Amino acid sequence: MGPDHRHQPLLLLPHDPGGDSRDETEGLGPHRQYRLGAWPRRLALQVRLCGRQAWYHGAHQDRGARGRGKRHHRELDLPRLCADAARRKADTGPGKDARHHRGTGDQRGDAQGPADQEIHHRRASCLAGALSCQRRGRPDHRHACLDGRRLDGAIERDREGRMAQASDSIRFILNDREVALSDVAPTDTLLDFLRLERRLTATKEGCAEGDCGACTVLVGRLTGNSESLVYETVNACIRFVGSLNATHVVTVEHLAASDGTLHPVQQAMIDFHGSQCGFCTPGIVMSLYGLWLTKDNPSRAAIEKALQGNLCRCTGYEPIIRAAEAAAKERPSAVFDPITRTRETVAARLKALRATETIVIGKGEDCLIVPADTAGLATVLAEHPAATIVAGATDVGLWVTKQMRPINPAVFINGIAELQKIESSEAGLTIGAGVSYTAAFEALVAYPTFGALLDRIGGEQVRNMGTIGGNIANGSPIGDSPPPLIALGATVTLRSKDGTRPLPLEDFFIAYGKQDRRPGEFLESIFVPALPAGDRFAAYKVTKRRDEDISALLGAFRISLEGDRVKTARIAFGGMAATPKRAKAVEAALLGQPWTEDTVRSAQTAFETDFQPIDDWRATSAYRMLAAKNLLMRFFLESIGEEAQLQRFEDVA
Repeated sequence: MGPDHRHQPLLLLPHDPGGDSRDETEGLGPHRQYRLGAWPRRLALQVRLCGRQAWYHGAHQDRGARGRGKRHHRELDLPRLCADAARRKADTGPGKDARHHRGTGDQRGDAQGPADQEIHHRRASCLAGALSCQRRGRPDHRHACLDGRRLDGAIERDREGRMAQASDSIRFILNDREVALSDVAPTDTLLDFLRLERRLTATKEGCAEGDCGACTVLVGRLTGNSESLVYETVNACIRFVGSLNATHVVTVEHLAASDGTLHPVQQAMIDFHGSQCGFCTPGIVMSLYGLWLTKDNPSRAAIEKALQGNLCRCTGYEPIIRAAEAAAKERPSAVFDPITRTRETVAARLKALRATETIVIGKGEDCLIVPADTAGLATVLAEHPAATIVAGATDVGLWVTKQMRPINPAVFINGIAELQKIESSEAGLTIGAGVSYTAAFEALVAYPTFGALLDRIGGEQVRNMGTIGGNIANGSPIGDSPPPLIALGATVTLRSKDGTRPLPLEDFFIAYGKQDRRPGEFLESIFVPALPAGDRFAAYKVTKRRDEDISALLGAFRISLEGDRVKTARIAFGGMAATPKRAKAVEAALLGQPWTEDTVRSAQTAFETDFQPIDDWRATSAYRMLAAKNLLMRFFLESIGEEAQLQRFEDVA
């Protein structure tokens, strides 16, 4: 079956009188249609060239005219655009900036010839133009600038002209402008908002599932008791606009100075040939910028970790890593960096933008709800027990972008401070259900191998968005956090309007797609008992590739010894059954036995009693069973001091 052309864009050119009249399009006059290839969004874009003017007609409806069929029309002045392009070309021509001619040559460090210099200059000029593009605000809207140019406190008005209120609008800061949106659908993504509503088109869509990183932007939010302002990379393609209240969204257009001077991260990408086709470059720049903000002298391991969620099919990454190392050494004055310059002002504004009551936008099939606290969340779920709870959206986002599933009403909980708490005591660790993998990392590294496991969950952007509670609540049989938490004896606290209910985590999972969560309940927190001295614990993730991949299976092991015999054993697996599940037959085979290789080999046969794994595209049943048995042996070998994992030499390219 051939490709579906129904949603492909059309290029409409003046009709050839000798051509086929069937090429005419009703309402657009005699123009020939040309298919331009698959369009990645649910938008059929039509471009019409008529003399010296151009219009685009988007097939999406204006929200202010929803139901009336009104479409967007934007007029582009081609002569002015051409003149601007020519002027930019003259301004960045040969000799204007010697930095564009100082390349590093090939891997041997050879000097560039004239042809190489010209090619490099063209690439650098194009990249500089793309990275330094600054979009001006729409003339028919008011904004509040936070960079000192205009501090009048105004926010964008809605389409009826009235000032949006906190209880019926999503309010956040986009680069240097404060925005209030009172007409937002639950499924509206940040990427669509940036590209279609604000025309900030440097942010790209590559996969629409949070894997490639082309859509990477920074989102700043207030965290912790100190309410410090933290900026994190996120995937705009699966981040919903409804989750942005009281945040600061920063795109690549915001990095360069007002006079066009590039940020050190952008300039380093040019100087070290970090871009070829350029499609992934804005996302990579934002990931490196996030690293630049947080680490003055990042190691190669830190750079690679920051780039885990960014795919580049051209460069092989080495030029990008060299650019990151070079950018870290370039630290202009704080006045230059757009985030550093306005950090205090932004933090104050975000505090003011916090909702003090539940935000409700829309009704019926397009209802979006943002509770201000857990009490408000309990009330909302009592009224809407079938609502979709959205925390990090790393799972729900794909329901929308890949499966086109409705999520109405959607309840966004990522801004509830009570769900963001991490409390440590002698008894153990209490983690709020809204705590992200990144935020939980420092607390969970106290449990051996747990930190290393978290580093392999998605890319940096996914770890900044995804939550421990969400990974549990969605009930996936291949979730990465439930098996180690079950092995550690974790319990969860469920809350509703009627009160709270504690439950052992292993009992939360009933069957595939079914959890012990009653109507109106939500997961409030997870308690992880402290690991007693002498207990051995480890978790292992098996995937087709090391980074940014979903588990074929994941095993977690915990034992305690009395002398040389096994006193207690808790073993849990994901990917081996319809739910995360304990291997109770294996545990029984180990209890009371000497902790030896013979005991382990004997216990391996009990896996066939505990599990009957399935075949799927990640692994066969036979592979999963063999891998599970071998992971038990690996755990034993490591527990007695054997080295069972290959070590990567960081100084080897």
